[in-house]
Amino acid sequence: MRSNRFDPPQAVVADTDRKVRRQLPYRTGVNLLALFLLVIALYIAWWAISFSTPLWLAGAVVAATCSLGLSRRNAWAEYLWYAIAAVSAASWTVAVIRVWLSSWPAERLAEIIIALFPGALVLVVCAGGSFVVAKHFRAKHNAP
Repeated sequence: MRSNRFDPPQAVVADTDRKVRRQLPYRTGVNLLALFLLVIALYIAWWAISFSTPLWLAGAVVAATCSLGLSRRNAWAEYLWYAIAAVSAASWTVAVIRVWLSSWPAERLAEIIIALFPGALVLVVCAGGSFVVAKHFRAKHNAP
């Protein structure tokens, strides 16, 4: 079989395949994060409509926009995710500090852990999502 002069060298093809395979787990993570954000956006929208708080619809729109951007691999969605993660983590931290300074509502360790678990889960999602988004977009920029 003759080689076409326009065919890339085999080393370039192998290197490209290796980079694509390395990027696949992060692509799946970004898709899961986009799905998670869409579910959160729908929940916030339902909550805003149910309790007549239209200002919260802005948060739903931001989350839905980020979800769409991440699923379409838009570069701006990376920074929008970082903003959402930073605001979520900071607001939870401020809320916990305010409650702690006024007077912590629980006295037993088990009650404290149960009260902090959802917020700690939010922090894990924010940190893990930021890691996956950073790896995905860094691999996308470094791809040939």
